[in-house]
Amino acid sequence: MKFRIALGIGLIGLWVAMASFITADEPAFPHPPRYEDVWQILSQVDFRDPKLDPALKEKALAAFEAMKLTPQDLLEIRKKNDPTLWIGAGIQDTSAEGVQLLWEATQKQPEQPVAQAAFLYRYLARTFDREAFQKKTPQFEGVEKILERLEKAAPENALGDYLESFAALRNKDENAIFAALTKAREKKLFDPYMREMHRYVIASAEAIGYSKFTAQCHGQGQGCGLTLFLSIEWAALDYPHRKEAPSENLLLGQRLAKCSKTLLEELAGLGIQEHAFKALGADEHKKDLDAIRERKKQLNAMADQMQLLAKDDSFGEAEFVGHCDFVLASSEQEAITRLLKARQKP
Repeated sequence: MKFRIALGIGLIGLWVAMASFITADEPAFPHPPRYEDVWQILSQVDFRDPKLDPALKEKALAAFEAMKLTPQDLLEIRKKNDPTLWIGAGIQDTSAEGVQLLWEATQKQPEQPVAQAAFLYRYLARTFDREAFQKKTPQFEGVEKILERLEKAAPENALGDYLESFAALRNKDENAIFAALTKAREKKLFDPYMREMHRYVIASAEAIGYSKFTAQCHGQGQGCGLTLFLSIEWAALDYPHRKEAPSENLLLGQRLAKCSKTLLEELAGLGIQEHAFKALGADEHKKDLDAIRERKKQLNAMADQMQLLAKDDSFGEAEFVGHCDFVLASSEQEAITRLLKARQKP
């Protein structure tokens, strides 16, 4: 499956998103690394740069490899018997054991919508990816029951319907895909629970001794649900004879951008909207498309400014952690604006 959206994303989100899919050849940092171990390397890296020095890129990836949870870490988190920590670990860990922890969290918290959503995000994505699925992905009976639990726990939230459409996508069931999207359209609320999952990821890392800096780096790139939302968009595009497809995509993109708390989430939503407006008629929606492109420029400019700030020797560990705390309290967009304003010289 190919990406049909180009994402220019924030500094830390970009780092961690890249490191989630690429691993370094050799570990070169202690586990877990601390600020003094990795910041000099990470502050110099911009994965968007096509001319990025391969050696520097490899060092950065090695730093993120050292941040990943190890089997021993997962065992320690399991022993704590806290479902929120299991969710945090399972979201960020891409192994079969991570999926298992998410499943157990659903059993511990059957009425907690975040637990159900986290498991569905990770499990549905893995089962859709044949290569990942073949790597001993645990088989769970009653995934449909988890969807039902999510619907029961949050009946006004359209998230369950979107995940239902993704489940239908796996089976290439066209009618079921669009029936679920129709149900989603009829609901006013859309909450993907990414904020809560972000907090759980950080908490799970801190619970096993990660420093605040490393836990924040570990948690900033969290966004596993985005893969599913982009896949739903792709599915609709694969049925061009369905006249409702562009409008369903437009609504999904608008919802995702509106509730976004990170540059990555907003850019994903804007990208979905852009494709939808083009399908609906680029000429008729020129103003909409121009507005989207302008907003994407603004967000990418924010990422550029943060990249420059990271290279400033005065931007230390405490300021970085404080910035990340503000991201959790508000949004990455607001946090960057606040940080840059506070650093403006009189």
